[in-house]
Amino acid sequence: MDSRTRLVAPVLVAAAICSWQSAHACGGVTAYSGRATVVNAQANLLKSSTKVVVADTGEIDPTGATRDATVVTFDNPAPTEVHSQTLSAVASGDNDVSAASAAVQKLVIKAHGVTIKADLIEADSEARCHEDSMTVSTAGMANLVNLTINGKGITWNHKVNDKRTLIGIGTLIMNEQTHPDVNTISVNAIHLIIPGVAGVAGADIVISHAQSGILTCPCL
Repeated sequence: MDSRTRLVAPVLVAAAICSWQSAHACGGVTAYSGRATVVNAQANLLKSSTKVVVADTGEIDPTGATRDATVVTFDNPAPTEVHSQTLSAVASGDNDVSAASAAVQKLVIKAHGVTIKADLIEADSEARCHEDSMTVSTAGMANLVNLTINGKGITWNHKVNDKRTLIGIGTLIMNEQTHPDVNTISVNAIHLIIPGVAGVAGADIVISHAQSGILTCPCL
């Protein structure tokens, strides 16, 4: 099986979730983690796979130095066709806050007979160190404007982990929020899973991913 990867180096009506956790570890200074990626699409063909990654900051340094990936316009050919304007991905950590944002405007993705279109798809995440209590709070939100799949408008109720079964297509999760660890939040504005069936392979498409975490919180 061969594999090809393409890698290319934020407006808000949103739904959010906030949680508080005890910090994993305390140290002399706050240490951060975070990443933002606008498009991460994997198409599994019968004898190969193709992965398209656009506007990816990579993981930030524990010091929190800002990483910014901006693409003004992007066009990628089939089998994973991507066309978009203004892709923005920023992740950073400062003043006890790790924050990440990923957003794309005027997006069109075509893969496995499925066409995704939207005027805006955005995800934001935040992890905050509270030195007085040595705890970490996390929050995430998403924004979707004029989302359609195969020409059908998708109504989003501004819920967290809004999961839909799309008949003949697969599973759509909007504002998907998970916690990779107790002090980290991950937000995918859109996650579309197209399962493989006999003779036809599937695809996994994430649009606007933001992840923020606190590695250490200062001890008092």
